[in-house]
Amino acid sequence: MLFLAESIVFSSCFDAFAVVFYLFFPHLSFLECLMISPALGMSLSAWLVLLLKSFPFAQPGIDSNVLHLTLLIQIGILLLFFKRVKNNLSKFMSIIRSEISHHQIFIGLMIVIFIWSAHMNDIHYLKKNDSNYLVAGSVYADLPFHMNLMASFVSGINNNATIGSTLISPFYSGENLAYPFIPDFFCSVLMAAGSSIRWSLVLPGTLLVTSMMGLIYLLNYRITNSTRASIMSIFITLLAGGIGGFYWVLENPYWFTEIFSVQFAFGPDRVLHWTGKQTAYWFSLPAHILFPQRTVQHAYPLAITTFIVVWKVIEGKGTVKAKDGDESENKQKELVTQKEQTTQTQKQTGKKNNEEKKNNEEKKNNEEKKNNE
Repeated sequence: MLFLAESIVFSSCFDAFAVVFYLFFPHLSFLECLMISPALGMSLSAWLVLLLKSFPFAQPGIDSNVLHLTLLIQIGILLLFFKRVKNNLSKFMSIIRSEISHHQIFIGLMIVIFIWSAHMNDIHYLKKNDSNYLVAGSVYADLPFHMNLMASFVSGINNNATIGSTLISPFYSGENLAYPFIPDFFCSVLMAAGSSIRWSLVLPGTLLVTSMMGLIYLLNYRITNSTRASIMSIFITLLAGGIGGFYWVLENPYWFTEIFSVQFAFGPDRVLHWTGKQTAYWFSLPAHILFPQRTVQHAYPLAITTFIVVWKVIEGKGTVKAKDGDESENKQKELVTQKEQTTQTQKQTGKKNNEEKKNNEEKKNNEEKKNNE
């Protein structure tokens, strides 16, 4: 059953990429379409499960019929996408190749960030240590809340939830739920599909945090048109939250080896770092926001995507430039122009057909009138 859970995750991501690529490429770049897909795909997949649970065949909870049908629909969307784009794939590939060749450093960095994200998610969520299950950062404060909500969808008070139902709070008896529940509901879907609680947190979290870092780069590349500045923006974001971490690094010669140790991950939460007579504050983005406050793993990528779209509308430019900037930009403009010309031709053809039909009707009426006279 674990295969079913993983299939739902990856097919939802591929579906979102397919839809965004088909509708918006080359207005959005290939890498932007790719990085948008995890948050958008998982959110839409959760809504699809809620929709299917509204039909009579659905059993209480999240039953296997709904899960298998969700997977079939997602695979069907993917096959439909390949059928639609296969004839135009050669036109797209030249732009995609140019874009990838220009952003090779970024792609290499994203591989490193993916490995880092997998490691961080692994140590932050219910890591087994002897007979204990441990968490890192400030996850200990938030995870019980999320686990309670997840369990309520699988076998608790919200197991009959549908797309139009009122959700009940599992925390305050008799009160309605007022919370963005989709991230936790998607974890419930994976649990119902055979995943453990830990894996339902680690797998989506790894993809979502990686995509967020990628989107930060791509947004800043649109704004600055500088690869260096865009890469720097990722590290500025990760190290935001105060200078306490820098003090800790400067005073500890073994910091690089310690940050990968179990003692560091599960030791004291270093929100404050005491140095001499002063206290330095460090509210780390990953340890205190991304991993404990799980809803932001979905919200941040979607919010950054909105900024990219707004910037694209305001700027009115093509997609991300390639190494041979002018050539790539011309190809992108060509592709956009072709699409616009096709649309315009279709409109003109329709208008011409309507005019001919109108003229034929008038001619026929005139002939009938003449015959009657």
